[in-house]
Amino acid sequence: KWDDPGTVATSMSVILDEMRLGVEVSPAKLKQGHGEVVCGLLVALLRKVLQEEGFRFHQPVFPDDGFAEEAEVDDDAELQAEIMEDEMAEGEEE
Repeated sequence: KWDDPGTVATSMSVILDEMRLGVEVSPAKLKQGHGEVVCGLLVALLRKVLQEEGFRFHQPVFPDDGFAEEAEVDDDAELQAEIMEDEMAEGEEE
């Protein structure tokens, strides 16, 4: 004794319009149960719940792992590599 999926989708669409979530949901898209419209509806519902609960996201705080932000670069090694490449290129030309 299940209700017709089209009727359920239409009823849900009416209720969602009354909630004023800012998302237009057609019963046909809602009936599919997947896709961009359904995902957008879920996001809107979650935002509404979080807003009514007073939930606030905060900036994450990461512990200091003791590592440098960037690896140190050995400029001399880069210059030596360039010189070696130039010398090898000159040797191949001869």
